[in-house]
Amino acid sequence: LAAAAAGRVWTGRAVGLALLVACAAWLLAYALHRPLAVDEWFYRSRVLAQTPAPLWPGRPSLITCVGTALFAASLLGVGARAPRVRLAAVGAASLGALLSTGSILPYLLQDSSQLSVLHQGLRIALNTTVAVGALCVGVLILMRDTGWVRMMVGGGERARIARLLAPVALIPVGFGALANFGARLGLYGPDVRMLLIIVLSSCALLVLAFWAAQLLGRERAQRDGLANALARSTVLVVDDRGRIRHWPPACEALYGWTASEVIGLRPRDFLSSHSMETLRAIWASIQ
Repeated sequence: LAAAAAGRVWTGRAVGLALLVACAAWLLAYALHRPLAVDEWFYRSRVLAQTPAPLWPGRPSLITCVGTALFAASLLGVGARAPRVRLAAVGAASLGALLSTGSILPYLLQDSSQLSVLHQGLRIALNTTVAVGALCVGVLILMRDTGWVRMMVGGGERARIARLLAPVALIPVGFGALANFGARLGLYGPDVRMLLIIVLSSCALLVLAFWAAQLLGRERAQRDGLANALARSTVLVVDDRGRIRHWPPACEALYGWTASEVIGLRPRDFLSSHSMETLRAIWASIQ
């Protein structure tokens, strides 16, 4: 990620490809239920002593392999010119960040001492999921001009709405962690904890919805006021070739031509207007 951020795109891609190959080998070993040579490098005696089915202490879990593979795949698209490749890289980094976020939730919403994992492949350490999620977010920052990331950091009403609504997804998690902390202290039981999460999250979402609607409504009213002022004026808008793109009703009343008749034409095509060269020639002939 540091190499990609420093402009050494091919170095980042080489590292990403190496990570992708390693994760693919471990995922294939999980799928075929076969050990790899690296599985016995760590804790060899404990691995061989397990019966009947060994659990590999030196092997990354399924979630770790998938999250790292998504990060590695996203590195391959950093600096690419093809739009589809860049979109695929953003999609891989987004899935990796989403997977890491989902892996953090059990630590926030439950007592870590009571977390039970049925299979080794579903186990992931808290520091690992935070690290993989941060790396995926770093790729999204590097590719902030692509896909949904571009919409989030860009301008316009859609970007404004996206930035306002993005933190909404974190509200239930925050209230869940807060309610779980009270349950750990013994202030109330699991039923009250769930009720607090639902009530507090609903109230917060309602307040944020009203606030976002009021803010966006105020901005839209300002834009509509500017548009109405432009429509009431006799100001016409042309492109770089001099063709008319905006013909307000005030111009229709003043000149008698409707917008459908003049859009795409030049003013001199239907108005008695002259360029500065023509005016200078007329003035010279008069003198």
